[in-house]
Amino acid sequence: MTDHQPVLRPDAGHVRQLLLDARLDAVWYQQTPGSGLGAPPPDAATHEVDLDVVLRLSTGAVWLTWQRENLVEGLAVDPVAGPGTGTHWYDAGASRWAAAVGDTVSEVGLGWQVGEAGGPESLWAVRLGFAGGAEVLVAMGELDGEDRPGYFPESLLVLFDRAEARGYLPAGATAGAFPGE
Repeated sequence: MTDHQPVLRPDAGHVRQLLLDARLDAVWYQQTPGSGLGAPPPDAATHEVDLDVVLRLSTGAVWLTWQRENLVEGLAVDPVAGPGTGTHWYDAGASRWAAAVGDTVSEVGLGWQVGEAGGPESLWAVRLGFAGGAEVLVAMGELDGEDRPGYFPESLLVLFDRAEARGYLPAGATAGAFPGE
């Protein structure tokens, strides 16, 4: 899974095509053994993910992770066979994702950033809106010591609280993942 590249703005249609109108069947997180992160707490409004989020959709599995290509850092979003084996994978479906599992992705919002001056816009966040009303933001970042989201390009946050997700914009953001941002 290391050949994936950060998504650049001209590739936005590809990301929407992978996700839109598909039913979410399962969600997995990959954590590194030394991260101290494991399975997400069932009621937590924000999850920290060290490496990868894999969504099993009715159309196939999709992998979201952070990537860096020279000076461009951003999310990679690509089809995969499913979660890997022999690594630390956790089923996240019993957490706050449960409100979305079995539902159809009806809206995809994309957040863009410029990591280095003069560089291209790259994807930093993906918002999934579901037909039943659930909404989830997967973004680059981590929780600080007070459990507030902050930008960190080598890990992911999954935010379920709409107000917190809307308020999270890294310094280099050129567009948020919500309409009107």
